[in-house]
Amino acid sequence: TQMNWADALTAFQQRVVDGQENPINIVIIPYKLWEYHKYITIWDYAIDPLIFAVNKNTWNSFDENTRQIILEAAKKAARWQKAMARVGLDDGTSLRILQEEFKFTPEITDPIKHLQNQGMEIVFLNETQRNLFKQKMRDVYAKWVPTIGEELVQKAINDVKNKLGITIELP
Repeated sequence: TQMNWADALTAFQQRVVDGQENPINIVIIPYKLWEYHKYITIWDYAIDPLIFAVNKNTWNSFDENTRQIILEAAKKAARWQKAMARVGLDDGTSLRILQEEFKFTPEITDPIKHLQNQGMEIVFLNETQRNLFKQKMRDVYAKWVPTIGEELVQKAINDVKNKLGITIELP
């Protein structure tokens, strides 16, 4: 069930909602969600796209130089956000990006240890467990791929492979 985030903390406090899905560094730690949840599962399931959107008329009202400046700023902001979301959860690349490109070191560089120190139990799904989840998703794919469109789904799969080197196999 979806819920407005403004209502989420109250729902957690009242035990109306007993779980949620959000990025560790961007939501779980800043909102101290360990006060409401004891467990967290790490299963490497998401590729979070960052979408830069501007009203077409507004965008076209800018001259080419201004559009380029905005585009470069958006790319830089996306790189910052991606690194902030992944710091401590990757091979160290995100921390290096923050330190070298942005001259910034976050207060928490080991989010897993931080959450464990707050009393959270961290569960890491293995490949077998992730594959079981993929199998369970077959009905979801069967329902939604025709609605979304096979061509668009395939474009997304190809984009992930070409840009990230990750192969996605539909169940």
